[in-house]
Amino acid sequence: MSDKSNDERINWVYCPRCGYKLSEGSPDIAECPSCGLNFQLLGSNAQVKEMLPNTSQKKEKIKLKEEEIINNPKAFWRPKASIFWPLISLIIMSQILGVILIILVFAGVASFESLLSPGFIIVSSIAELVFMVVPVLYVGQYLQNPSFKNRAKFLGVFIRKEERFFTLKESLLGIGFAVVCVFIVNLLSLVLEIIFNPVLPTNVPTDEIDVMFSSSNLIETILLSIIMIVIIGPSEEIAFRGFMQRGLVRSYNKKKGIWITAIIFALIHVVTVLVDIPNSPISTIVYFFVLFAPYLLISLILGYLFSWRNENLIAPILTHGVYNAITVILAFLAYRFSNIILWLFFIAIGVVSLLCFLIYYYLEKSYIREIEN
Repeated sequence: MSDKSNDERINWVYCPRCGYKLSEGSPDIAECPSCGLNFQLLGSNAQVKEMLPNTSQKKEKIKLKEEEIINNPKAFWRPKASIFWPLISLIIMSQILGVILIILVFAGVASFESLLSPGFIIVSSIAELVFMVVPVLYVGQYLQNPSFKNRAKFLGVFIRKEERFFTLKESLLGIGFAVVCVFIVNLLSLVLEIIFNPVLPTNVPTDEIDVMFSSSNLIETILLSIIMIVIIGPSEEIAFRGFMQRGLVRSYNKKKGIWITAIIFALIHVVTVLVDIPNSPISTIVYFFVLFAPYLLISLILGYLFSWRNENLIAPILTHGVYNAITVILAFLAYRFSNIILWLFFIAIGVVSLLCFLIYYYLEKSYIREIEN
């Protein structure tokens, strides 16, 4: 081939037919690995070249109009980005928490042993907002009007104004499923502990909640419950369901996207196994599994709930936040009151959950009848 042909071939950064990114500076590439376009023919045939679009430069990103944001099926970011940015958020959050703890230690108001104390959790919960901030900043590049409202809408936080009682119905579902999650996750944890009790390590907490609430008071419990609903739930759901799951589902499929997100979510939350590792390898594996399985279950529920609600985050956010808040309250009650109080609390939240589902069912049926008429 002539030098001229080689020069023209090198200039193609992207295939002019299919847009496949080529290895830059590789004159030995004779054809596109994706569509088979012959670059030698292209370089020597000016007529063919003129008929093809000029894609030697990278195409501009598609920017969505406001009316195109909700439930857009296009995969805007790749699977690597779907996983990478939430993990980056976790690293940033960990660094912030580390700095806060070091400052408090040197100021003489805390010690490294206070890492899981309720007071430190309350003060440092602001760092969880990183999970929300990073995805919100990232998705702005795909929007014509990257306002905060549109960014949030793109990630699943939106209200369907045309549907009556939409926010109320999503909120009822969120609260109802939170209670359901409390029952089934606690049941799973109980079953696992019974099955693996002979090999479970002793004097090791089965949840970080056990550590936090051995010394908490009523005010700390109330503050933590509020934080779970207002900060933890929204931040983590935007990062994991709104960003990670959305990207993975569009790149792969619904089932694969939900499961990958759930596994990563569970692994991130099983941090106590890295702090209190038992001596026996078998105990370590069992301990890890007993911690991992409940987190995986709750994450799968949140993932399928997000998918069922047409990728609206209101219900998953409330499910996540209220579930955490109930767990906090249960732990507090377990350390300070008798089992009778715990059973009464379980009955009370069960009744609340049932009422939420009944009211949702009534409102949904009313809305359907309204549409049909």
